[in-house]
Amino acid sequence: MLEGAVDTPGLVNDVALWRGQILAADCLGGIQVIGRDERGAWKVLSFFNIENHPWAVDTDDSHLYIANAHHGFMQFDIAGDAPRITADDQSIGGYSVGITKVGNRAVLSNLVKGMALFDVTDPTHPVLTATYPANSTAPAQLLLGLPTVIRSKIRGDRAFLAGYARGLQIVDISDPSLLARVGEARTGGYIYGVDLVADTAYLADYEGRLLEVDIRDLASPEVKRKIRMPRGEAWDVAVRDRTAYVGLGTAGLGITDLDTGQTWVLDNVLPERALATVPVPF
Repeated sequence: MLEGAVDTPGLVNDVALWRGQILAADCLGGIQVIGRDERGAWKVLSFFNIENHPWAVDTDDSHLYIANAHHGFMQFDIAGDAPRITADDQSIGGYSVGITKVGNRAVLSNLVKGMALFDVTDPTHPVLTATYPANSTAPAQLLLGLPTVIRSKIRGDRAFLAGYARGLQIVDISDPSLLARVGEARTGGYIYGVDLVADTAYLADYEGRLLEVDIRDLASPEVKRKIRMPRGEAWDVAVRDRTAYVGLGTAGLGITDLDTGQTWVLDNVLPERALATVPVPF
């Protein structure tokens, strides 16, 4: 059952959970802090004003990690009463659209530069250690869209990348100065989202499909099933308890029973209104 819906100033591209609240990366309204009011209704409680289009967000208990479309990697200290910026690394360039933080590593996903790996051991001085592909600024690669990474997940010393036209890319990050691909699954589509559960990677593609990939053999991951969504493009996916939640853009939210393959679509949860004009980098 839908518990509620919250409208924000622009377009929300990513969310993270923090201390019982929802942090929503709104590319026009900064980071929107969403929670329940005294009556139990969901609402925007506060916001962090961040310029240049925050596109994705991740967090631990004390820090906020942001992929900023035009600023690259940003980090905030949120342990105190007021958020304090501790890093603003614009060296990566391109368009940063995804962020994943696990342990002392943060992976930034970039439409032009691919994947950027940061060491965040020192929260006041994150260090860019390597990018993948290493030569992602080559004109031929840019023309073909080869470097593009939309989102990522980290498991141990492996990064699983939603590699756009390259499908699922699996990268060894054990040596932070030398990132190397160890496997890939070409899917015949444009991969935008990835999630991991046990020995399976779940992929969302622009063709409106949810794909199950067996990753027991990292060198040769194998696509096992493709589930067609009833409508819309599949922009991202999260899987819990044999249920996949698929973001379908303007078509709404797809909810797929992974045992039966049946999908329901939840849409029209907000009143109709004119959409703001937003500079989308892809």
